[in-house]
Amino acid sequence: MKYNQLFVKERSRSAKNRIALSTLYLGDGSLERGLIDSIDYNLKRNENLHVTVLLDCLRGTRGVAQEKSSTTLLKAIADRAVVFLYHTPKLTGMVKRLLPERTNEIVGLQHMKLYIFDDSVLISGANLSDSYFVDRQDRYVLFENCKDLADFFCNLINAVGECSFLLNSDGSVTLHPNCSVHPYEGRFAEYRDLLRSRIGKVIGALQTQQASAQCSSSDTLLYPLVQMGLFGYHEEYELLKRLLSSKDSTTSITMASGYFNCIKEYEQLIFSEGKYSMDIVTAAPKANGFFGAAGPSGYVPSMYSWVCERILQMKEKYARNDVNLYEYHRDGWTFHAKGLWVDTPAQTATLVGSSNFGYRSVHRDLEAQILLVTSNERLRSQLKDERRRLFDFASLLDGAALRRADHHIPVVVRVSLHALQNPNVAENTIMGLLPVGLLVGKALMDNVARRAGPAQVVRTSATLGTVSSLRSRRRISSGVGQNPFEREQMLQRLGGTSIRRSHAQIERDNKLLQESLMNENWVAVYRYPGIRFAVLLARAKLLQTVASVLYLPYSSYQYVVGHADATFFYSTAALAVLAPVALAVFSRYLNRLIGVIAMNESNDFVRVGYLTFWGARKNKK
Repeated sequence: MKYNQLFVKERSRSAKNRIALSTLYLGDGSLERGLIDSIDYNLKRNENLHVTVLLDCLRGTRGVAQEKSSTTLLKAIADRAVVFLYHTPKLTGMVKRLLPERTNEIVGLQHMKLYIFDDSVLISGANLSDSYFVDRQDRYVLFENCKDLADFFCNLINAVGECSFLLNSDGSVTLHPNCSVHPYEGRFAEYRDLLRSRIGKVIGALQTQQASAQCSSSDTLLYPLVQMGLFGYHEEYELLKRLLSSKDSTTSITMASGYFNCIKEYEQLIFSEGKYSMDIVTAAPKANGFFGAAGPSGYVPSMYSWVCERILQMKEKYARNDVNLYEYHRDGWTFHAKGLWVDTPAQTATLVGSSNFGYRSVHRDLEAQILLVTSNERLRSQLKDERRRLFDFASLLDGAALRRADHHIPVVVRVSLHALQNPNVAENTIMGLLPVGLLVGKALMDNVARRAGPAQVVRTSATLGTVSSLRSRRRISSGVGQNPFEREQMLQRLGGTSIRRSHAQIERDNKLLQESLMNENWVAVYRYPGIRFAVLLARAKLLQTVASVLYLPYSSYQYVVGHADATFFYSTAALAVLAPVALAVFSRYLNRLIGVIAMNESNDFVRVGYLTFWGARKNKK
């Protein structure tokens, strides 16, 4: 469904009373501008129209300095619409100032994807961005003329919005007047209680309304679910715990997520308690939205390959042969569909919304879902067809498939994830370590880029005549001749040399070579296979050295006050002394490794690049 053309844009122009959009961010392409133009057109001709937009503050303001942010587009209607920007209360202080904008979203987001037009609700896992409009597989379920459902989600959006920032028409943001606690400058507990109470009023009003309503005999029921673990609401979490622990062998479950990495508790329920059959659909590496990304983000697809490998290992360990893993691959497309389908002999249920079932979805993000349960045969058939279409581009993922090149897991990724999956490391600790690790990684990668030296070349035997030719061309172009009877020229013809002049001559030759080969095309004939591993190993060693030295004062204090024994103190002291020594030895060794050897197209020159301590290539000779 091209919902930008068939639904969202058309309804934005034709809505009579209200438009409420909740999304992670709004893109800045032509399709997104067309959507804002449609809303702007409707606002100008309909004075009774109320427009509300809820975005995540971190994603919505990304790129604002380059005028390429969500707020850049939305400020055109900010004087007639209400634009909320939710900021997680977990990103504060020094961490907020230091984390780069492409990394800070790991701390927590506004992730609800709700598109409401009058009394109709389109719920999805997709954002309002061009890639979702064109070549990204996702889910969209439309609930037409469901006033109670639309009212509930509009009230939920407003409850979150009144504890958020407001976008002004000049592009600036200010705190909502009804928000008495600043999201990231105030006390977390006070902000949590404020937002929790407002969400609670919305949920309580729905429960009161349902309690007073007459019992329905409908064959289809809808249950809106709120998952906001940060504020104490765990409706999806409680549902999935019951569902995934089912012992009913007649039940079949399909789970889909473009970023499949469900929490450990779900995994244990699936493999150690569940008796149902289950299919899991996730993105193939090339269908992952981070495939080919620069920097640490480029490792994301291999991280999910590692997750798939672990799932297959658990399948074998628990002999759950009725649990199968599939990967979605469609040329030119990425995979972002998420949800759950449950089939029993009498009913079909589906869970549709924004959750990926991972740690962030359960504990940190704002998520909204709808659970649909039906015994209507026509609707059951439609849900079956929707699920089947995902498998049209999916293939079974097994051990053989994981050995393909696109599923290669770098050693550093494997080692890091194994360390973080230690049973003694809590999941919340992992989420706390990841931002710091990404921050350090980015800073060190920037350092590597600054340390990279200019390319230099060395001569092969085939270039001896070439150098003389280059010198001749330089003399001709400068119009300066040489006296053939000068001592320097005679020594060259007779095969002699002048020690006093040889160093200066070599420097002139090298400079001439550098100038003449500036535009040469170089072809690599050898690359050190472990260059990336060397980069990360060097950084890890540096980080370990700094941590060891910085920890020494604390361990000394613990020993003095009697909170630590002598063995602990002497161990940390020895580590603090030995770590810098090992660092020096380590850096000296890396400088001797050849990183790359390249030749020009005519094979006249060879360029040799050595590794620096940081593992980066530094071309020299």
